[in-house]
Amino acid sequence: MPVSTPIVLFTPAAETGAQPGYIRRMLAALREAGHAAALAELGGDGDAAADAGAAWERLAEGARPVIDLRVLPAMTGLAERLATRRAVGVAERWPSAEDGDADADARRLVARLARVIVPAEPIAERLAAGCAIARERIAVVPAGTDPAPRSEGSGGPGCAILSCGAPAAADGGEVLLRALARLPDLDWRLLVLGASSDAAHAGALAGRVRFIADADAPTRERLWRDADMFALGACADAGAGAIAEALRRGLPVAVAGDAASLVPGDSGVVCPADDWEGLSKALRRLIFDTPLRSSMAEAAWRAGCALPDRTMQAAAFAAVLRQAASG
Repeated sequence: MPVSTPIVLFTPAAETGAQPGYIRRMLAALREAGHAAALAELGGDGDAAADAGAAWERLAEGARPVIDLRVLPAMTGLAERLATRRAVGVAERWPSAEDGDADADARRLVARLARVIVPAEPIAERLAAGCAIARERIAVVPAGTDPAPRSEGSGGPGCAILSCGAPAAADGGEVLLRALARLPDLDWRLLVLGASSDAAHAGALAGRVRFIADADAPTRERLWRDADMFALGACADAGAGAIAEALRRGLPVAVAGDAASLVPGDSGVVCPADDWEGLSKALRRLIFDTPLRSSMAEAAWRAGCALPDRTMQAAAFAAVLRQAASG
């Protein structure tokens, strides 16, 4: 697909103050690479179908439609056009069976797409299992990592642990808090980015846990700089990008969930999903054993330096669009 071929991304309107996710970051990377990439933002439930139809009518001849799977239910009336135009889907996440089935219209319309692009293998597997689309039509293109300075650490005393997401069970925050609750004898503190303060979840850990819902760029940079390690109670779909950033900054990672493909063995510890006891044991070792943590930090830095950057991943994304166009 030539750089001159316009790309139009159909996506929900951005929430005020929200950090850009995988899809919008990839769009920005495509633009940086010289692609003419535009947004077609769809309104809420009542307006989405009308917005989708109007945006589709405005598509220039030869433009490549890319559909955020979250708006597929609004495109039911465009099913045949999706197939004819060889539209490509993109999904930052896809619900598992335990989370509840995706919208029936979305599952049906996925089969009309020429390709679907996702950032991680577990999402591809769930998508193939839940929709009538062959696995070979799903491309995994991880988010490229931005250049970032190496974390310097807190300097002690104790261990500064950085995490992200909500304290709810679905985001793994509950697993992480339960794991840390077993370590009252160790000197640690946890800072959770992207979550509001929740005393009910922090409970007895309230004095050690701090939630920051909206951190500006300088604050986020400072928190990454001063962290000693990164931890997640679950590798939710959005967690892949956070793990990549942690590695890029040279932070050892402790995570529960399907993250073995994301965390090299010498740069962190991966426990089974929901295994808060196993995660607690892993955290104990990393918090207590400073030389081990330093060794894993070196390995994480090497792994992070080898990760693909935004330019490389924008090229990979564009290559999938070319494949879709050619059949």
